[in-house]
Amino acid sequence: MKFNGLGGVSGFTLMYLGIVLCFVGMVFGLVQYVQTKALPVHECMAKVSNTIWETCKTYLFTQGKFLAILWF
Repeated sequence: MKFNGLGGVSGFTLMYLGIVLCFVGMVFGLVQYVQTKALPVHECMAKVSNTIWETCKTYLFTQGKFLAILWF
């Protein structure tokens, strides 16, 4: 199948281009994560960050249990 609006590009080409673009984005995100994780942080800020992380994790776990109950 060809997409005339995109200059006659085939569907397979678009699919592979999308996969490559996703991979590039994933590598970029990983590099940014590693660089951010390596930055120095004050002890108080680390405690606040950990509290936020634990709160979010608990909330998502609770929501997941609720959705699983609704689904079954």
